Amino acid sequence: MAKKTNQKKIAGKKNQAMNTATKIFAAGACAEIYLLAVYRYYVQGTVSQVLTWHNRYLPALPWIGAALVAVGLLLLFTGAKTCEKKTAAARILVGAGVFAAVTAPMIRAWYTAALTPLCVVVPGIMILGIAWFLYDRECVYALMALCGAALILWVCRECLPVPAQRLAVRVLAALWLVLSAAAVVFVKKLCAAGGKFRDTQLLAESADYPLLYAAIGISALLVLAGMFTPVLAYYAMWAAAVVIFAIAVYYTVQQL
Repeated sequence: MAKKTNQKKIAGKKNQAMNTATKIFAAGACAEIYLLAVYRYYVQGTVSQVLTWHNRYLPALPWIGAALVAVGLLLLFTGAKTCEKKTAAARILVGAGVFAAVTAPMIRAWYTAALTPLCVVVPGIMILGIAWFLYDRECVYALMALCGAALILWVCRECLPVPAQRLAVRVLAALWLVLSAAAVVFVKKLCAAGGKFRDTQLLAESADYPLLYAAIGISALLVLAGMFTPVLAYYAMWAAAVVIFAIAVYYTVQQL
């Protein structure tokens, strides 16, 4: 009986994790579709479409987002706690409202300088969120290190050709290298403490620490190479993408 009870608990946790991951995927997919639609009509659209989005749709989206947040909060504080469907609807409204209210002014003010990174960051956050609930923690931390390095490399590729931005970008890359060194020291302390930091269990005792060291080291080497020229940054960014894909495939196979 005890074994059956434990198996039911494990199955329940897996189902809950899968449901949460599915919700994260749905939210990320909707956000990405919205961003791609904006890109299609605001960046690649006709002159009339671009002007319509700039003068009408984008100025209206923050107000629509604020209205969605207000409705979501009202729903949340008027009986939604007693109904799971109302709670889910309230969270969706608040999340969608905040996203629209924050991103629309950014896109209108900075155009592709804001829209292009958003189109990359949103699916990245979605993937990390799914991995957080489905994979081991060391996989998530390794992917976070590599995704952060890929973002730094993208900044290097875009900004290094501009002389006025070159120093600031290299300082940013140097800060990433310092952060990577600090991360290695922190992981060593976690390994010695059985994955605990103070009273919080950040990693399992049997965690794959070599994977973390490898991910941090690779991310640092790629940023070090990419901080000098935009060409190296471009190839280093693709190398980071290959490593991210390899780790994701490896842990997906491990979960089977």
